[in-house]
Amino acid sequence: MCAVALLTATGYPAYAGGFIKTFSGKLRLYDFQRINQGNKPGTLRSFSLGGSLHAETNAFYGLSAGATFYAAEPLGLNDFPTKTDNSLPGNTVTSLSEGYLNYAYPGAGALRVGDQKFVSPWANPSDSRMVPATFQGLVYHSPRRYGFSLTAARIFRWKGRTAEHFGTVNLLKKNTTGFVTVGARYRGHGLSASFWHYRFYSLVDAEYLQGKYALHTSYRGATALLGFQYLHETDIGSARLGKVDTNVYGLLAGIRLAPLTVTLGLNHIAPSVGAYHGGDVVSPYTHSYATDPLYTTSMTQGMVEQNSAGNAWKLKGVYWGFQHRIRMIASYAQYNVDQTVHPGQTGNAHEIDVDATYFFAGRLKGLSLRDRVGFFDYPGAPATFIYNRVMVQYPF
Repeated sequence: MCAVALLTATGYPAYAGGFIKTFSGKLRLYDFQRINQGNKPGTLRSFSLGGSLHAETNAFYGLSAGATFYAAEPLGLNDFPTKTDNSLPGNTVTSLSEGYLNYAYPGAGALRVGDQKFVSPWANPSDSRMVPATFQGLVYHSPRRYGFSLTAARIFRWKGRTAEHFGTVNLLKKNTTGFVTVGARYRGHGLSASFWHYRFYSLVDAEYLQGKYALHTSYRGATALLGFQYLHETDIGSARLGKVDTNVYGLLAGIRLAPLTVTLGLNHIAPSVGAYHGGDVVSPYTHSYATDPLYTTSMTQGMVEQNSAGNAWKLKGVYWGFQHRIRMIASYAQYNVDQTVHPGQTGNAHEIDVDATYFFAGRLKGLSLRDRVGFFDYPGAPATFIYNRVMVQYPF
């Protein structure tokens, strides 16, 4: 394709190169198995092969376009539907998950309109399955200045990880007109911090503050890590979940001593009599996905999924070895809830996670093989939950 270049009056190139700027893709092969002794006893298993294709055009006077197509195919290997893990999904899914126009002006930032991935603490792609969650709306990103940047979004509809089409029903099974959010971020001098305001229409207003400070020490090059987070929610509008009065506090402490990082996270959800689930978090776009930003959220569940106020703690270790080609993650979390989740429960729920990834090199660079195993248990209740996820991925 011939190269074309136009210049604006300010000297910025209006169009350069061919029509397509980037073309990329990702292959995925996932095999999930879950053993649940709770409300869905027995073994559920799903296999899926697929991936994504992404294309983006060069900019013409700042305007460009992009699209991403996703596919997931079980190849007839799943016992659908009674013994299938439908969260993978277990059935065939094809979706044009991204289709957007992007306008960028030097020094002013970029505005993206259409179907797109959107990343924020309480609404994000939750990309641990075949197809990520995507959002339909307008998203603005400012340039970074003096360490500060701004994101603003108005989201009208969304598409979950197993859906083929965008809709207005969220993970709390509520039909709403979406949400609006504004987030301010800072990064510099060892500190990363952000403040986000969300208005989840007909449900809640939320303010979320988080920060982490990395302090380099003279002891063997170790780095001390300190973090905090706070979430406040109140009901608004038609208040389709009733009264909401949520206050969540979090602290994180840890140390990074290459190649090992160890952290201890704490969360406290203050009880509120008469409020939604006794004061628990309202999270319309992460609930049941276990992809919220709380320090104690684990592979399969977290405090949000416990539907109760209470306390939680999580000890986590991350180890890199063999020239950064092997990553090992292990964690233990305990959830001390104010309201028992299952009849017969005699103790606090806990989760143990083990996660191992091998990153190939040489001609297979980019290929990764990952196995994640999670054990979640409610003592005294027949609700032991074991989840094994084998994940193979290759970007191209």
